[in-house]
Amino acid sequence: MQAGTETTGGTTAVMQQVVAAAAASRHVSSGAQDIEREAETLRAAVEQFLIRVRSDSGARRRYERFDRRGTAVTSRTAGRLVARAVLKNLSRSDAAVACDWLIASASGVEMDQPEAGGTGSARAERSGDGELAVVFSAGPTALVTIDGMLNVRMEPRRPA
Repeated sequence: MQAGTETTGGTTAVMQQVVAAAAASRHVSSGAQDIEREAETLRAAVEQFLIRVRSDSGARRRYERFDRRGTAVTSRTAGRLVARAVLKNLSRSDAAVACDWLIASASGVEMDQPEAGGTGSARAERSGDGELAVVFSAGPTALVTIDGMLNVRMEPRRPA
């Protein structure tokens, strides 16, 4: 009788290990499927990025940074007076402005260049060391103004 009890106990222990191994296997399989889905998402994003980079469209160039040293803009934010500032560089998505403002990241900033015909809404990315970095709003009105800033400065200068 004792041999039968030991056999039953041994079988029970083996069955518990089989159940635990099966649960661990399901967990690993589920994790692998999650990683596979994430890898596929990343692969698709990289492919789309490479397609955009390889395309020879002029629109892509607007997101490159262009040197704008000396271009005057009017900047304002809540709690500050309107200030004249000078652009350092500009792209369709962001800009660096030479100014001494120290403002919190994510603070709203408006930038205006008279020749561009409007105001571009942005948020502060960082400030300090004589520079304010902003990220522009992707709204249609802001993009029209930013495109205007890019077009004004990218056209060849005409003799006076």
